Amino acid sequence: MPTGIFYAFGYIHAHQAAILNDKQGLKTLINPLHDPWWAGPLLALISAPVLLFLVRSVPARLERSWEEHVCEMPVVLCGMTKRLDVAFILVWCLICIAAIQFWGMSQQGLASILFCGGLLTLARIDLQTGLLPDMLTLTLMWLGMLFQLYGGWISLSSSVAGAAGGYGLLWLIFTFYKWKTGREGMGYGDFKLAAALGAWLGVQAIPSLLLYASLSGALVGFLAQRYWRLPGSMAIPFGPFLATAGILILFCDYAPKG
Repeated sequence: MPTGIFYAFGYIHAHQAAILNDKQGLKTLINPLHDPWWAGPLLALISAPVLLFLVRSVPARLERSWEEHVCEMPVVLCGMTKRLDVAFILVWCLICIAAIQFWGMSQQGLASILFCGGLLTLARIDLQTGLLPDMLTLTLMWLGMLFQLYGGWISLSSSVAGAAGGYGLLWLIFTFYKWKTGREGMGYGDFKLAAALGAWLGVQAIPSLLLYASLSGALVGFLAQRYWRLPGSMAIPFGPFLATAGILILFCDYAPKG
């Protein structure tokens, strides 16, 4: 494993140097869209233990710090942590392979892997605890803005507007729903996750993001009540649907075409 880590970092360094030379008018030595087939699986293998550590340690700390809140929040997939971990790793491997195929071992390719890894980790934690920790959502938001500042997919102004728009729009929906029903339809962590998604995908992606997340959440809620006999009062975390919508928009709208 250590040898693989050093090789991966050496390969990334050589690739970035080749891209820099290309910008200076020299011939590119490595084509970002034709990296070795094993680059994606190698990154998945290296980073999977880190993500597993996060999805195992963070929920335990949240349950100790927010014991009363977590006990009151029904968990949809209680008792299925091992299956969730297996699904989590499989999806993560597929994302790494797809990201390398689209962007190669470039700055945008590695950023897309970081972005999707953060979203998967938050979705997994939200499924288990019903909470989205600030240390992950806010970190992901600031990383998105920094990425756009140094040559991301969108402009920095669109990133800032996306963060503000994602947070503000969900807050307005939350406030209206609470005013009409007297109940809270979502948590404040969802606002911050929407802000992080807006920082990475831009303000133009917010309407599609919320539409996809809402439709998929409504569908799962309907199926849960009709076929799985879950009570209507059971809260279904919204974070996983936001995260899934963000990953889909990334690969559908921002991946290189052709």
